[in-house]
Amino acid sequence: MKKFFIVTAALAVAAVCTACNSKESSSVKNDAATTQTVVTTFETVKEPASMETTTAAAVTEPASKPLEHVLKPEAGKCVYDEAKILDASALQEISAKAEELYKNRLINATVITVSNIGGQDPLTYAQEAYNDIYAGRGSGLLYLINNDTGRDILCLTGSCRTYVTEDMENEAMYWATKEIVSGDYKAAASRMLALGEKCPQHVFDNAGVFDTDTAADLEAKLTSGANDLSLLATANTTGKPNTEILTEYYSRRYQDGSGYMILLDTESKSLSVHSGKPLPADIETVLKNANALAAKGDHAGAAGTVIDALKG
Repeated sequence: MKKFFIVTAALAVAAVCTACNSKESSSVKNDAATTQTVVTTFETVKEPASMETTTAAAVTEPASKPLEHVLKPEAGKCVYDEAKILDASALQEISAKAEELYKNRLINATVITVSNIGGQDPLTYAQEAYNDIYAGRGSGLLYLINNDTGRDILCLTGSCRTYVTEDMENEAMYWATKEIVSGDYKAAASRMLALGEKCPQHVFDNAGVFDTDTAADLEAKLTSGANDLSLLATANTTGKPNTEILTEYYSRRYQDGSGYMILLDTESKSLSVHSGKPLPADIETVLKNANALAAKGDHAGAAGTVIDALKG
């Protein structure tokens, strides 16, 4: 049967509910920072069946289908093929792309496919999935391929929301929709994950504290010296000490212990540093000076002070 596709550029400002307890919520916790989430929704429409087929289906199928698959988050898993539409090669390739974003750009990258969401709104399904997997935190990119109603969802949080523009989203989803209609799910998922590559490689602004120009300046500073440096900005209200959060992110980004990571906590207005290498002897003085700038709201200046001391 001939197939059609329609891409509805219905860009909506929506929200990932903080604890999945309110569909009306307008925020998502982003490393405990409350930020707005941009969600782009698109619909894929195929040529409808004949009137006879539609009538027969209405008689034999219940009005509300039971939910066949319930997403169960698993540690380290980034592709949930609930619809069983990806072969082993596709799963491996998509997983590798998502893991690269997770480690190198600190992006919570996830692809989910579904064939039946039991009448649940696709946007709500995607929102709750992100909350279930990542507790609603961090910089994230979640792509839902929805073979139940044909309405695919792209959820962006943190730095992804900043660096993936509306035009980028619309163009990527247009071509991904064509690929899905042709049956090439691997190409569609890979294309959407590639949007994460628009985010910086050394500035991880989960708190949304830097504009793009400031982030670009900091990115240039971080890469101007001999040492491998990165900056994580967050607003820590998790109850965890900054040292614990910093160590977790450091282990994710620098598995070989070769780099230096700076954490800027906009909540406590303080900075911390972690590395598998020795830190400069005057690091405590450097951090004290940086904290004084952070206390005044000069986040870029505070970060720059520590960067200058570490870049070598």
